[in-house]
Amino acid sequence: MMMESSRRLTGLIMLFYSCHSQLLVDYNIVLCNGDLSRLATLVWLQPAHCLFEMWAVRRADQIATPPASASITVEILRGDNGTFVLTQKYSVPPCTDFSPEPTELAYRMGPSIACKNGSCIEHVLPGQSFRVRYVVLDSSANPLVMTRWSESITTRDDPPSYLSIHVWDAGMRSGNMVVITVLLVVTLSLLFGFAITMTVRWK
Repeated sequence: MMMESSRRLTGLIMLFYSCHSQLLVDYNIVLCNGDLSRLATLVWLQPAHCLFEMWAVRRADQIATPPASASITVEILRGDNGTFVLTQKYSVPPCTDFSPEPTELAYRMGPSIACKNGSCIEHVLPGQSFRVRYVVLDSSANPLVMTRWSESITTRDDPPSYLSIHVWDAGMRSGNMVVITVLLVVTLSLLFGFAITMTVRWK
């Protein structure tokens, strides 16, 4: 009797670990274009190519989620153990370099990231370290598969790049450009009028 109970318990433990091990996979998360993708307030990550297919192969007997109904979210573990997510979810990318459908060329981490519990928005700062992982969600936002945490990624300790300028900054710059353009047009009009006047007088 004790022997039978022990076998059942061992079987349940093995089943538990086999089921949960299929939810966590080894996946190499890398920068989209090497060190050039690491800026002061944002980082460009390579999309999760073939991650969904890795899960589908391991769960072929239970697969019921087509790629079109799944999505990918990027979770972030900051150096101080704060947990965040990207504000955007991504569609499942094709497991090939060539696709007739438009896909995301990279995942952008920054300049803003959201607290995982949805209570706040924080900014990515120069010189901060992060680890990230990809999570594939079904249509009900239930996790299907997730990667292990990546190696530490550190933003550059530089001034913010033009890619991380806030929208209102760009708007202010656009307004300044409009003013400059109007002044140039007025000046050119005056010069053109002066030239015509001088030409008529000489005649």
